[in-house]
Amino acid sequence: MRTSAIALVLTGSALARADAPVVVEPPTGVYTAPPARDPPRWRLRGLVSSGVGVGIGGVREATFPTALELGARVWGPLSVTLSGAAVLASREVVSCGASARPNAALGALGVRADLHNGRSASWVDPFVEAHVGVGGQAAYAEPGDPCGGRRVFPTGGGRIGLDAWLGRVAITAQVGYDYLPIGAPLAVSLGASVILY
Repeated sequence: MRTSAIALVLTGSALARADAPVVVEPPTGVYTAPPARDPPRWRLRGLVSSGVGVGIGGVREATFPTALELGARVWGPLSVTLSGAAVLASREVVSCGASARPNAALGALGVRADLHNGRSASWVDPFVEAHVGVGGQAAYAEPGDPCGGRRVFPTGGGRIGLDAWLGRVAITAQVGYDYLPIGAPLAVSLGASVILY
């Protein structure tokens, strides 16, 4: 009789456990979603700058470069730049018996890297840029043909600076160099950048 009672109790306990809800333990690890990519602050921008410098090749003179630049982002921090610049000179030089200021005009294609081109990035964006192109300069003559008229020459240079973004407009400060046959300018410039897209 006692054995039957014990068996009945055990059977009831087993049925009660079978009817009990199943408890699923939560995973011990915490799932973290991958961070969303920060969209770029700009994909297309424009820049107008002007500055003052010193000619460091051939003729020591004050130079006044003014530049217009268009930049298009291609990948990550990199963008391509298309620029045109005019460089005014403070001194005259003598070439082929005539005096002239070695003013110059330049056109260039370059590559620029921005450290903080993101919408959630710092509003101060340092950058570095390098470019190559062609130019023309008053009073410049090719070696071997000193009085044959004006010539177009290859040029190149680079810049380092920063953009201080205030919404869609930035104050741009930079130091740059452009090769010229006469008085190549090493200049400090200030300008305004604007987001076009």
